[in-house]
Amino acid sequence: MLFQQDWITSRTSSADDCLLALQLLSERLDACQNQCTELKGYQKCFQLEVSRFSELDGALQDLRIRQLLWETAELWSNGVKEYRFGDLNMINLDMVTNHVTKTIKNFTQVEKYLPENEITAELRKEVENLTGRLPVISYLRNPSLKQRHWLRIEALLGRR
Repeated sequence: MLFQQDWITSRTSSADDCLLALQLLSERLDACQNQCTELKGYQKCFQLEVSRFSELDGALQDLRIRQLLWETAELWSNGVKEYRFGDLNMINLDMVTNHVTKTIKNFTQVEKYLPENEITAELRKEVENLTGRLPVISYLRNPSLKQRHWLRIEALLGRR
């Protein structure tokens, strides 16, 4: 299947291309699932043994987990840009913490169902890196910090 090819879980692949390919495939599989549901309805109506479509169910699960991988990676990348380059005073620490928690939850689910891949390994490191910085961000946002504190912090860091 298309979504089981290596490029779908390669870090060098374009997120937009992967999400588009997965969306198109999702639409096709959803149409197949609707046909299966209709067929099952006819089987019940005629009191026939209801067919199981386990291959379709497995394909849908594989597809959804790959979509979750790319959607989470995109959300993470966009969020990190905001946290990294945004104004420190404008960062909503609760929102960042929730974003980190949701990303970890999604990656845990992806790692459970997908073989090891470049995207989850690299992004998990980024998430852990930001997680380690959350207390520092919290301390730096302390409203009790005075100008003299900021001067000392800037001197220690060697940057403004």
